[in-house]
Amino acid sequence: MLGHQLHLRLRGDRHVGTCGDCNMVNDHKFGKGGGTLFVAKGGAVWARKEGQNPKGGLNQKGRDAYNSKTGGNLKPPVSAKQAAKSPKSAGRRDSFCARMSGMPGPMKDEKGRPTRKALALRKWNC
Repeated sequence: MLGHQLHLRLRGDRHVGTCGDCNMVNDHKFGKGGGTLFVAKGGAVWARKEGQNPKGGLNQKGRDAYNSKTGGNLKPPVSAKQAAKSPKSAGRRDSFCARMSGMPGPMKDEKGRPTRKALALRKWNC
């Protein structure tokens, strides 16, 4: 980015930046050290269908992409059956269910299909 002038404009809830020959989107994801991540036009893998599990949450590709970009440590969902085997997994599941159940937003879209929120809660057996 050295030598390029970056212009930002607000588009919806994102800042879209262009620098001449490159297009970047600031999707407000923050990596280690608080630095803002810029991802290629089209969004990050975890925000596109190829990184999402159709039954809810992220697939392994989406989790790997998120972890490598942010330095995070996302793990696969814990079902009630798995939580019964381990108190650590049970605590993680209870914590996720408590946080996610309180999130604002509908459980179904305007066409009556479950939203990503509803799918994630179902995947975790919340």
